[in-house]
Amino acid sequence: VLLLRPPPPPRPLFLLLPPRDVVRQPSDDDVRPILLPRGTAPPVRRRGATRGRRRRRSRRRRLRRERLRRDRFLLLLQADAPRPPPGRNPRDLRRNFPARMGSRLSPPSRRFLREADGSPRPHPRSVRVAPRRRPEGRGGAGALEETDHSTPRPHGGWWYYTRTFEGSSYKTYCRAPKTTESLPVISWDGTKEAPILPGEEAYLDVNELAKDRSYCSVGTVETSPSGKLVAYAVDFSGDEKYELRVRDLEAGEDVALTKVGSDAPLEVDDAVWGGDDDVLYYVTVDEQHRPHRLYRRRGWRGESPEDVLLKEEPDDLYWCEVSKSLDEKYVFFDLASKETSEVWYLSVEDEKGGDPPELKCVAPRRDKVLYEVEHGNGTWIVWTNEGGLPNMKLVSAPAAPDSADDWKLVEDAGGRPIFDGSLAKSLDSVTVLNAHLVAEGREGGIPRIWIYDLASKHVRRLEFEESAYDLGLLAHYEPDAKSVAVSYDSMVTPTSSIEIALDDDSRRTVLKARAVPGYDKDAYGCDRLEVIGRDGKTRIPISVVYRKETMEKVREGERVPVHLYGYGSYGSCVEADFDATRLPLIDRGMIYVVAHVWGGGEMGRQWYEEPDGGKYLCKKNTFDDFVDVARFLADEWTTPDMLSCEGRSAGGLLIGAAMNQDPELFRAAILGVPFVDVAVTMTDATIPLTSGEWDHVPRLSFMRRSEEWGCSSLGLGSECNYVITSTQSSSNYSNATM
Repeated sequence: VLLLRPPPPPRPLFLLLPPRDVVRQPSDDDVRPILLPRGTAPPVRRRGATRGRRRRRSRRRRLRRERLRRDRFLLLLQADAPRPPPGRNPRDLRRNFPARMGSRLSPPSRRFLREADGSPRPHPRSVRVAPRRRPEGRGGAGALEETDHSTPRPHGGWWYYTRTFEGSSYKTYCRAPKTTESLPVISWDGTKEAPILPGEEAYLDVNELAKDRSYCSVGTVETSPSGKLVAYAVDFSGDEKYELRVRDLEAGEDVALTKVGSDAPLEVDDAVWGGDDDVLYYVTVDEQHRPHRLYRRRGWRGESPEDVLLKEEPDDLYWCEVSKSLDEKYVFFDLASKETSEVWYLSVEDEKGGDPPELKCVAPRRDKVLYEVEHGNGTWIVWTNEGGLPNMKLVSAPAAPDSADDWKLVEDAGGRPIFDGSLAKSLDSVTVLNAHLVAEGREGGIPRIWIYDLASKHVRRLEFEESAYDLGLLAHYEPDAKSVAVSYDSMVTPTSSIEIALDDDSRRTVLKARAVPGYDKDAYGCDRLEVIGRDGKTRIPISVVYRKETMEKVREGERVPVHLYGYGSYGSCVEADFDATRLPLIDRGMIYVVAHVWGGGEMGRQWYEEPDGGKYLCKKNTFDDFVDVARFLADEWTTPDMLSCEGRSAGGLLIGAAMNQDPELFRAAILGVPFVDVAVTMTDATIPLTSGEWDHVPRLSFMRRSEEWGCSSLGLGSECNYVITSTQSSSNYSNATM
């Protein structure tokens, strides 16, 4: 959705568009290139270890469904605000800044984490896309390589990776025999026909599945313990109904699983293998597409398979998912709302008995206590906000049920906690290896990775030369690994996969670097700056990328076009990553800025949660920060007539609020599938996925409020600014945030 402020006299502009990306490459005749082709918001890749990846992949699907259901059509409105007299600074007309009103990252909130290259495990559900086109620009800089591959990752006796081919819309899942412990040198000639590694075999070609079908989306892709089978879920209707199938990789035959006692296809949200090739665990969804039941199927190949319901979560506030520990000894069943979580488990050894295995709880749910669990060496490794901490702390306990009383902080050799949940640094996930813990989190607004030696208790942080960057673990499936692979990029450095030795992080090998034809890194620059907010204290981080000659003009006093992007919701982070689709704008003299405002998670969970973050009644901080950054840019680098802004989904709400707060500050605004009807949507329980964001209002069990937005289900308070106000009588327990 594109909003243009026409030249004076101002006129209202209304556009009604279908909910799809509006993409137009700027031409050389454009005075101001203002339309930026982008992907989903915020633009990040999935990352993490086996179980963490699966958990975050499920939440990415949840977000995608929210975007589809919230915005059927997009309404664009230009306020008919008077322009100031010629020669007068429009910012002089603003009223005094209001005082800052005064944030925690829950597991269901982390929906935007990056994709792990080369995973044999589930990938984000594919969306049919048109063949990618070469962006316009100087010499076609930033063109996308359609024939490419992901970084091969080891699992068992194979290297797993995916391939894409020019003219094809979908991935092909591939593997090659693992003949050495380290990845061999890839001597691929760049053609479709040539294998990436010797002995390559394509075990799942999604393009073949999609042939002669109007729609195809693949969800779960799970190789069996023996490596001879692959379970995958596919949707051919577009209704988010995924049918579970199993492919015999030796015979090349597929078996479509059906419901017990019926010929109807077995529809699932997720699935994992048990301890052998005969057992599958899968999760089904309710009428609102909420994952809620865990089943075990034994003898799936027989005429009379056995299904056992192991666990059901009746509370529609909680979303569920199934996963396995990295050492493949335990199956986990996670139940999580945005503020409370609970983890159940069973040992794969229990499958060998005649009776169904019994699920046990790691720690019973407690209000506003979040925790996640991994297993290693007979120990639970837990990261939790127990105690009302602003960030997650890292604890351990014996692998036993009801272990909360035994949680103890993981300490270094000096007796200091590695992660104590304080404001200094945040913890997002942990990969448990036999001899090391590899933690992902944030410090100083930048994604970080720490390596902890279990024997020496020495902990060190991986360091890189650039001041701001995007960093995350790739997929790992082998607990005895001697190295880790990370994905690294910055706003001027294309993505590369780097292998780092666990015992000496100075030993680094680049496994794969993304090729960007026509791109000259030396011609571009990037900075990480801070803007002081209207309260005089808050330091709002911004990431900036530009052509060096453009910034030279700014230093000489010339004003240039600037495009400002923001999100600021769900505790999600917009990283300082590389995006080739920005280059056509930057090459035409535009500066691209990302504002890391309150409501995101860039500075830790406190940047999101109450009492000072960007959630509930603090949501206004998100809007104020964005406007303050825009005012800084208009004062220092550009003018309102050369300043554009953009946000998608909940970021569309941000743009709408910013335009209402200061309509003369921007010449153009892009709202992608904007979520601008918060109060109406969150009070309508018939809309799918809405109730999953509710929470019980204290002392009134029949009332609920949105865990993200705070809108009560029984009346809206008068503080529902920017979106809608209600004349209904409000309860003292109503808590509207917008």
